[in-house]
Amino acid sequence: MPACNKFNVRVNPFMPSTHGHPNFNPTKSVTTKNYSFDMPRTTKQPKPPDKPLIPYMRYSKKVWDDVKAQYSDLKVWEISKIVGQMWRDLDENEKQKYIDEFEVEKMEYNETLKQYHNSPAYQSWIASLKTKENEDREGAMMNRKRDKRSHNQMHNSPQRSDGRFSLQPLDSIDENEEYFTAKHLAAARYYRNNKLVNDIFTETVVPESRHAFDVKVQVLRRQVDSLTVYQKKMMDELQQIEQRFEQKKHSLLESSERFQNEMNKRFAPNDLDTTLKDHYRRTLIKTMEMMKGEHPQQDNQNPTTDTQRQNLSSSSNRESCSNDSIIIMNGDDKSSGN
Repeated sequence: MPACNKFNVRVNPFMPSTHGHPNFNPTKSVTTKNYSFDMPRTTKQPKPPDKPLIPYMRYSKKVWDDVKAQYSDLKVWEISKIVGQMWRDLDENEKQKYIDEFEVEKMEYNETLKQYHNSPAYQSWIASLKTKENEDREGAMMNRKRDKRSHNQMHNSPQRSDGRFSLQPLDSIDENEEYFTAKHLAAARYYRNNKLVNDIFTETVVPESRHAFDVKVQVLRRQVDSLTVYQKKMMDELQQIEQRFEQKKHSLLESSERFQNEMNKRFAPNDLDTTLKDHYRRTLIKTMEMMKGEHPQQDNQNPTTDTQRQNLSSSSNRESCSNDSIIIMNGDDKSSGN
């Protein structure tokens, strides 16, 4: 219903806007009572009678505490295996006792269940469910009729070209909301309990918080040790590289010194040349002395004038000097060639 002020005058619930189209006038569909929201909740289902325990569960419930006390270090599923094996190994007469108890309680359960179904609380709960279903069905039919009627009114209205819009209420409440909500809660509890049991009986050991600091200190110490070892290794490698460099440098200096000595030996003045020159001079002097010894004999046999003798001596001197110079030049050429 549109909002009304204190003078009982209908007021448009929508805020006017100066930025919209002037012909746009939104309206809210007039609806009757919404059964989905205003309908009272159905009464809660009365608690049904408990089902009797099967024979194995009776036996397990009886011996569970004793087995758990005997095997306190075992897990729950391991204890269950032991109890199951004990049930399989149990004598038939003993098993029959538990079976008879189950049959007696089963008969009592069937009688109690019949009384439960015939109880006024259960019958009223069933009636409330049927009433809720009928009301929901009627509400849905009324909503469909209302929507159809409003659609026809808008279609036949002369102002339908004004661009009007109508807002329809949403019926998002499920018919069995309470049932599904309870079911979802039960499923959530079931998964939560399973997770807790799994966390409790898992073999993973959770470290204590008070030991966390000591663990961190140990980890940091191990990291420091590993870094120290790595630093020592790098220093050793650096020292080896320096030693190899010094060895190469020393070998290069030695090879350079040997090469320089060899060059000095190759290009130093040769003593052999001086020896040959001395030998040549001695030979020349000896030859000249022999020639001087032969000249007096020739003078006696063939007397000549002093002038001729002087000419001969001067010519021989010139020849000896020329030969001397030629030999010296040849010796210099040999030494330079060496």
